[in-house]
Amino acid sequence: MGGQFSCKYLPPGGSIELQNHKFNFTKIAKKCVSPFNKDVELIELVIDDEIIFYGSSLLIESLITNLLSNAVKYSSNSEKHVLMMAEAKDGILNITIRDHGAGISGEDIPYIFEPFYRSDSARTRNTGFGLGLSICKKIVDIHNGEISVSSTEGAGTEIKIYFKLN
Repeated sequence: MGGQFSCKYLPPGGSIELQNHKFNFTKIAKKCVSPFNKDVELIELVIDDEIIFYGSSLLIESLITNLLSNAVKYSSNSEKHVLMMAEAKDGILNITIRDHGAGISGEDIPYIFEPFYRSDSARTRNTGFGLGLSICKKIVDIHNGEISVSSTEGAGTEIKIYFKLN
């Protein structure tokens, strides 16, 4: 796993030294879900009791919070909950976030992890700059993980993330 997170948007020569350590992913996931479920349950969390993960807890928390925020935002007209599932199986942490929102066009999916990319439907919401998913992809990459997206317009989006457990 890389030891530094650098980005062309930081000052010249700028990088952030990662503080990698073992942490309880389950606690981080619950912490990320909690603000969304304050008044009414928007996110259903299905997770193993204790998943120990090695990496940057701060970056993983940012990753999960951003993906959940997007799922809730783009599901605002749906009566169904956003679902987050996480399980440790065969040395792999499998994370799935599924919403029942507007979905993403098949034409847009290859570009959604590019900085500043916003689909036509996202532009009509007038929020964000198109950086969230590119940052999420970078966080997954520096943790040597994989992220994939499947979506059906009008039915929702599913994001899957895989990390090796050390």
